[in-house]
Amino acid sequence: MWNITLALSTIGHHTCRVGMLTCDLIEELRASCAEYGRLFRITYPDRAILTPKDHVIEVHIVAFASYFGTIGIFGEDGMEAIHPMDTTARVLVRSMRNAVQRHKTI
Repeated sequence: MWNITLALSTIGHHTCRVGMLTCDLIEELRASCAEYGRLFRITYPDRAILTPKDHVIEVHIVAFASYFGTIGIFGEDGMEAIHPMDTTARVLVRSMRNAVQRHKTI
């Protein structure tokens, strides 16, 4: 028997995997995403309409994984890791008066 946290755990594990997903892993992801949508509606009957993020989990993640063979390399973590580097660069050049040169330097 599935529960919603098990489905989310499996989805999270496969969507964070940086490598390519095998056909078996994509099928496991497909089953988990479908089960998540089903269990969400059962667990939260007053919220039968899925949120946009829940809709993406239920419908689009599997299509994306099937097409590209992975999801993890497209995650936001890499972009989020750039923020501290960007902040450091902006601090270093903030005293430059010429905006064009400042942006080129960054």
